[in-house]
Amino acid sequence: LADRIESMIRQLAACPEMEFSALEIVPPREARLLDSFNRTEEPFPSERCVHDLFKQTVKQNPTRDALVFRREHLSYETLDQYSDALASWLSIHGAGPGTVVAIIAHRGWRMIAAMLGVLKSGGAFMLVDPAYPILRIRQMMEQLSCDIVLTDGFKEALGKDCLDLEAFDFEGPAASKKVQVKPTDLCYVVFTSGSTGQPKGIGVTHRNVINYVTPNPHNILGRCIPKDARSIACVTN
Repeated sequence: LADRIESMIRQLAACPEMEFSALEIVPPREARLLDSFNRTEEPFPSERCVHDLFKQTVKQNPTRDALVFRREHLSYETLDQYSDALASWLSIHGAGPGTVVAIIAHRGWRMIAAMLGVLKSGGAFMLVDPAYPILRIRQMMEQLSCDIVLTDGFKEALGKDCLDLEAFDFEGPAASKKVQVKPTDLCYVVFTSGSTGQPKGIGVTHRNVINYVTPNPHNILGRCIPKDARSIACVTN
C-alpha cells in the first residue's frame, strides 16, 4: 500500500494538473510482476482431438493397463477395441458431430468405454448420475435434444434410443470408417448446479480439454507430475 501511495504522489509531483482518475494506482514494478504472472501461453497440440491422442497412446503402450476398476484390468488395446465396437453402434444410430449422447451409468470400465465410443463416433457425451431425480434427467436431455442414451442398469423408460451397456457385445465387430472430428467440436457437456436458477449445459470442446491437460509450467500437470512419470493413479469414491 505504501508503494502505491508513493507512486501516486510521484505522479502528482511530476504533473500537478493531472486528474485523479488518470493516476496509475499500480506501481511500475508491480505492473511488470502482474504482467509476467498472466503471460501463461504455452504450445499444445491444438489441432488434435481427445480420442486421437488416446489412439496414439494405444499404439505406444497396447498391453499396459489403461484402467483398473476393482479387480478388473483393461489394457489400452482392449479399451480401444471396446470403444471402437460401441462407436460403430452409435454411428449406425445417428451419433456424429453436433449430437450429444447421454451416459447414465455408474462408475466403472463401461462408463469409460462409453465416453471414448461417443468421441470416436464424432459426438459429445453428457455424464448423468443415475441417482438424479428422473425429472432432472429428463430436463437435461430435453435441453440438449439427446436422442441416444447409454445406460448401465438404469431402468427408467426415457422414450429415447437406449442401449444397455451391460448387455452390449463390446467384443463385436467395429466399422473401419473414421469420422472426421474437428478440435472445435464438442467433447462433452457438463451442467451447472442450478443454484441461481435453471441448470444450464456448458459445452467443452476437444481443444479446451487438450489445452487443460497438456503439461506446462503453469498448470497442475506441469508442476506436480514428473515428465518421466510412467503412470498416474486416479482414485475416486
